[in-house]
Amino acid sequence: MVYKFIRGRIVGKPNLEITPEDAAELGAILGSWYGEKSIVVSGRDYNPSSRMLKRAFVAGLMSAGVDVMDFHESLSGEVSYSIKRFGARGGVNVSTYPLMESHVQFRIFTTPGYEVVGDELANIIKDKYIRRTEPGRTGWVTYAEYIHKLYVSALTAFINSDIIANKKFNIVVSTSYGPSDLVLPDLFASLNVEYILLSSGKRITKGFRYPLISEIKKVADIVRSTGMDLGIILNNDASSLIIIDDNGNPLLPEETALILLHMIPKGSNIVISEDTFLFIDRAFSYNNIVVDRVDPSETSIMKRCYKLRPILGFNNVGEYIHPLFSLGYDAILTLTKVLESLASTGKKLSSVIRSYIHPRYYTIETSLPLEDVAVKICGQKTAYCRQYIGGYRVRLMNQNIAITYDPLTDNTRILIDAHAQSIDKIVQKVQDTLTKEEVQ
Repeated sequence: MVYKFIRGRIVGKPNLEITPEDAAELGAILGSWYGEKSIVVSGRDYNPSSRMLKRAFVAGLMSAGVDVMDFHESLSGEVSYSIKRFGARGGVNVSTYPLMESHVQFRIFTTPGYEVVGDELANIIKDKYIRRTEPGRTGWVTYAEYIHKLYVSALTAFINSDIIANKKFNIVVSTSYGPSDLVLPDLFASLNVEYILLSSGKRITKGFRYPLISEIKKVADIVRSTGMDLGIILNNDASSLIIIDDNGNPLLPEETALILLHMIPKGSNIVISEDTFLFIDRAFSYNNIVVDRVDPSETSIMKRCYKLRPILGFNNVGEYIHPLFSLGYDAILTLTKVLESLASTGKKLSSVIRSYIHPRYYTIETSLPLEDVAVKICGQKTAYCRQYIGGYRVRLMNQNIAITYDPLTDNTRILIDAHAQSIDKIVQKVQDTLTKEEVQ
């Protein structure tokens, strides 16, 4: 079996590209790497294929003498946190792959909650070394349904819960049919937050491939029509999110970081990917916070966060690490930190964002559908594109661009880093590309 890697993780179509036998072999390989009598935690989303492949993976772990603590339906953030909490050697979370909804992905973790990706993971499994244990030393499986309560308790202890409770937020959240709906009711009850959950429960549906335009429109409409404080869209394993402000405007991941800035002590360090917009450096540096940029690979940002333990790490697709809590991407924790920071300001979310650096980006708006715009821009020879909940992040002519959906106008917005070099040339390139394609 040759495992397929996409963006540093093992991804495959169940029963075709990755079968239960393949998952069991992968579990045995990693179980041999973790070591006999290690403890490994496991979780999955609601997808029946995730359940099938996770169980096969767990069987492989057991065959190598590994004891497994199984959480059933759980989130990537819970898996990462629980490794440190229970002193486990590692963990796995199996979930639907958001770029190809017919596929599943494996997130593999090691102690103390650090996700193993890219070449590091490939090197572990390339030799397919398996050391089966003796029959009397086969691993055990224990079931820990209480993980959600432990996780919520840890989250509320990590933040200033009182300041959030006193604010009495009203929010709307799309869970993208992921298990975050098992966590959020208890969490919001603890924080005195009134909420509406959308796209929740054990429904297996199509149409939840990035970007999640229909969810953005739905959440934005509810925020505006009901006067909610903000809206949130989580991906299915709650490793990523985007925020909708009180006016129904989707925020860039960098703008969400501006909200978090309010609760970051001066003199702290943050780690960000090189492909984030440059206004982040100016905003954080102005507040005496050291910004450490790393190359955009998954491996780089995770390794730097593991080594430096900054107060925050994030990339340009809405994935945030809070190393003082855990070392994995955790959108639920990010949501609580956003509420904490927003409560501390006493202002509306849109007002907080407006108070920061202008211009943050140059905007081109078009009535063309977002996917059509993405095809045209990403089809350029010099372009590198990456999908996320809110649209596409693009590297074009060595500069950073975002292609996003505006639910207020039903138009597509192309956002170009206002602090980039040769911005005039990039703007002209984008305009020429759109005009030329429309004529043809």
